[in-house]
Amino acid sequence: TAGAGGTNVWILKIDNSGQYSWSRTYGGQENDIGKDIIQTSDGGFLLTGYTKSYSVDGNMDLWLIKTDQSGQTCIPNENGNCTQNSSKWIRSYGSSGNDFGNSVIETIDGNYVVAGKNGRIPSIFAIMVDQLGDKIWDGLYGYGPNDVANSIIDNNGQGFFLVGKSNNNNDDNLCILSIGNDGVIQNLANESLGMIGDDVGYNIVKKFDESGYVIAGANKSYNNSSWSNMWLLTTSIAGNFDLDKNFGGSYTEVGNYAHQTPDNCYIVSGFTESYGQGLYDIWVVKTDNSGEQIFSHTIGGSLDEKALGGTRGHNDELVIVGYTKSFSSGDDEAIVIIMNPNYQP
Repeated sequence: TAGAGGTNVWILKIDNSGQYSWSRTYGGQENDIGKDIIQTSDGGFLLTGYTKSYSVDGNMDLWLIKTDQSGQTCIPNENGNCTQNSSKWIRSYGSSGNDFGNSVIETIDGNYVVAGKNGRIPSIFAIMVDQLGDKIWDGLYGYGPNDVANSIIDNNGQGFFLVGKSNNNNDDNLCILSIGNDGVIQNLANESLGMIGDDVGYNIVKKFDESGYVIAGANKSYNNSSWSNMWLLTTSIAGNFDLDKNFGGSYTEVGNYAHQTPDNCYIVSGFTESYGQGLYDIWVVKTDNSGEQIFSHTIGGSLDEKALGGTRGHNDELVIVGYTKSFSSGDDEAIVIIMNPNYQP
């Protein structure tokens, strides 16, 4: 969104009925982007992404912004850093090349772990910082310069799972990376059932019954074409696949978020090019416990709509976050959709 410079990090807070509470922007004269946000145990917020405004070499640096409950923080210096207290600090982390954070979590002991990409090789990047943003450890994982982690989750206190993609042959493959609490790699799995196309995981969450994990992504292996399918995977606690399903038509479909529902089904959100009203529409697919489709529902108009992320609401709703062109004043605008867990199209 517009702010001090080109593109600025933007936080928007709404209440349970979707009404505006407040918004804040953070950034400098160049492009600064937010990729993920969590509410922290002190009631404030922590956001990760990248900054170009405060990068020493002109490339992207991973950026962490810690705010209080109203979204207020301190003012960064020329290096993109400031520290007022544990509720208000901003820190940048980087090397030569582009570095950015895609996903952030708070650990049981109050530290924070960010997963994303580094400009070095290998390029999957994770960093743990304390409550003031001081680095505890960082690590690089994967194979090549285009590997990336898109989502991170705590592995029951035994470390962390990172999900994204890595490339150790001619194609990008789904990567599930297990690291310990000290950042030391425990396992790197490049597993998709086809491995003849580009496959990627975008989000990982714990199952509702806590028996494993649910992953949403995009898969080209099954149709071996230029277009991807929406991809739903589930795993055991150990990270072994037990469900692998694709959904799509003749063009591009992507899954950006999925979770297990209280009735032991799965729901996936993302976007579709094959179905709906416009070039891209928001797409929601619900399946039974075996991954067989129960319903498919598109949301959109004559232009573009995409769901870029999601979460589970307090009452098990599907909360979709994305953008709309069809229902905006001209430019892309943020859209938030809350779907009743008992919804039927």
